[in-house]
Amino acid sequence: MTTTPGAPGSPRPVPSTPRAPAATAPLVARTPEDVLAMVPAVLGFTPTQSVAMLTLGAARAFHARVDLPTAAQLAQEPDGLTEMVDLLRQPCVRHRVRAVLLVVFSDDEHTALAARRALVPAFRAAGMEVVDVLRADGRRWWPMLRRHPGAPPWGVPYDVSEHPFVAQTVLAGKVTHPTREDLDRSLDPGPAEVAAHARVAGLVAQGPLAPPGDTEGELVEEMALRDLLLDHHVDGTLPDPEEVARLLLALRSPRLRDLACALVERREAAAWAELWRGVLRLTPPELVVGPATVTAFCAWLAGEGALAWCALDRALAVDPDHSFAGLVGGLLTAAVPPAAWDAPGGPGRSDLVALLEEIEELEELDRRGELDDDPDAGRDHGW
Repeated sequence: MTTTPGAPGSPRPVPSTPRAPAATAPLVARTPEDVLAMVPAVLGFTPTQSVAMLTLGAARAFHARVDLPTAAQLAQEPDGLTEMVDLLRQPCVRHRVRAVLLVVFSDDEHTALAARRALVPAFRAAGMEVVDVLRADGRRWWPMLRRHPGAPPWGVPYDVSEHPFVAQTVLAGKVTHPTREDLDRSLDPGPAEVAAHARVAGLVAQGPLAPPGDTEGELVEEMALRDLLLDHHVDGTLPDPEEVARLLLALRSPRLRDLACALVERREAAAWAELWRGVLRLTPPELVVGPATVTAFCAWLAGEGALAWCALDRALAVDPDHSFAGLVGGLLTAAVPPAAWDAPGGPGRSDLVALLEEIEELEELDRRGELDDDPDAGRDHGW
């Protein structure tokens, strides 16, 4: 299922699969406070006005978050809760989830109750157990299934800032942002990058580095792009403004964008996502689609679903019908696990590997002086 995220402020729900599990002991929640500490750890930020879902009993556990419509939005869009339910339930049915635990993050009791009344029967009708439903507003939590009889009606105070799950996440090298907006702002240039951002804008305004339709020029650029990215990936560095400008101009070609994705191995996807996030921070608005979609792809492959959606939002704001963004959005919405990428018949992996092998073969022919000026050598390998 492919779902296009709504624009900021839109009532449309936006699913968000979680980051990859930390390479430490698994998080096991036994209390409501454990759950409230786990959700930011797996999402990468603390949700607000959202429904978070933790799944249990599936072959591959996954978690998700969708926007909770406000009362005003529901008055305008009565089907908002139905859409929210479908976005959460459908991937659970697809992955044969046996049970879910839901947390409604909202300070609006009436909207939270409406969400619970829509969600619980829908999951039970699909044969799934609803282990618990909590409401939390950042300061207090309330039970919503009468499974915590000792909880007072005014809510239970909580503070997870020093919870062991938080320390475990930090030790694993994961950054948890206070809000999704803070995560999104990590894609903006920082104070030290403002000058570099302006430099990139000036360079890309000068035009392409290879003549359009020049097969030999595009092949040279493919080789240079591959080497540039691999060098920075191996060294753990970020491209300078001149290199970023070259990348941005190259990424206008679907073939070169696919080549950038073909270089990414799942076990190294987090490092690739950081590299492309650095490129995205220096990108002028008019060229944001290329690096944003590659960032989103790398983030999905790294299990950083929230970051992937933030990057996709930026791409889709410029081009709502972008096919590659739609593909990554479909992977996220359907909760397709990153491990599927390496599986036989994975969603596009074979095409990307074939492209990378073709580039290597062409480079070898070029070294031997046997490269023909084949007009098909520059054909697109689009999604």
